[in-house]
Amino acid sequence: MLEPQSPAHILQAAEEHGPIAILVNNVGGQRGRRFFVDSDPETWQGDLDINLVTTLRMTHAVLPGMIERRTGRIINIGQPPG
Repeated sequence: MLEPQSPAHILQAAEEHGPIAILVNNVGGQRGRRFFVDSDPETWQGDLDINLVTTLRMTHAVLPGMIERRTGRIINIGQPPG
């Protein structure tokens, strides 16, 4: 999911079974397994990519179809690493 084209590949495979009605973004991770206060600012972009950017990419990919069908659900779940 860290590659910009990943959502298109996932959508193509999933839509063989029908339109996507539910998206569950279940993310959580941290590059350095330590408390935030002890984290290295150099790793923050990677943490944002894992926890936020992947959610934005998938949501952006499925949303047009949901809007067109006037139905769909997006569930976002975040969790701490470990």
